[in-house]
Amino acid sequence: SLPGRLRLLREGLAPDRVAVATLPEGVTRRMVGRGGGLRVEIFPERDLNRGRELEAYVAAVRRVAPEAYGEGLLIVETGGVVLRSLVQALAGAGAVLLLVLVLVWRNAWDAALVALPLLLATLFTVSGAGLLGIPFNFANVIVVPLLLGMGIDSGIHMVHRVRAGALPGGNLLQTGTARAVLLSALTTTASFGTLGASSHLGIASLGQLLTLGMAMVLVCNLVVLPAAVTWLGARRGRAEPSAGRRPRLR
Repeated sequence: SLPGRLRLLREGLAPDRVAVATLPEGVTRRMVGRGGGLRVEIFPERDLNRGRELEAYVAAVRRVAPEAYGEGLLIVETGGVVLRSLVQALAGAGAVLLLVLVLVWRNAWDAALVALPLLLATLFTVSGAGLLGIPFNFANVIVVPLLLGMGIDSGIHMVHRVRAGALPGGNLLQTGTARAVLLSALTTTASFGTLGASSHLGIASLGQLLTLGMAMVLVCNLVVLPAAVTWLGARRGRAEPSAGRRPRLR
């Protein structure tokens, strides 16, 4: 194929005058409309890999040309749809989970004990991702619903152990349930942590965010939840009737 490549090289080094009439039909068909209007392509000045820069770029273009279309617009609009859908899904899932817990246990305090560590873990995960520079994207945005499902499982086991009977030394962390929750969370975190070393950037961000989220869920379930149980027990103890009246058992 060398002779043919040399011929193409010679032709490329000796171009003719370029004009609209000399352009290939495929090019003119893409760049010139049927009514004679010319296609205008706009290229960004800044790095569009950053979300805010991309949003500012799309907004600036649409102010000048509201009918403009392109990949940047698709990314921004799709991201908005995904974000709104995620918020709706989280709100709906959270409401349904709380309703189920209240209906099954018939106790709003126990449902709150499960929900509080989960809400804090979600807040800490989002804050930690911002501090560590882990961006939210289409690959890892599913992490938050996953944490909601996995985190509530541990919380249910811990609160169920509180309802089951007396705690060893009055400490929830000395029970076998707490150790089981710890070991289960550690194995799950280790599994997700391996994804963080992936060469694929999307998979790596998914693993990193899952690892961070599971760590926050574990901390909240083993620190915040037992503290809330102790506080609630002390509050109920102060509310018990004085001596001479038999305390009511749950």
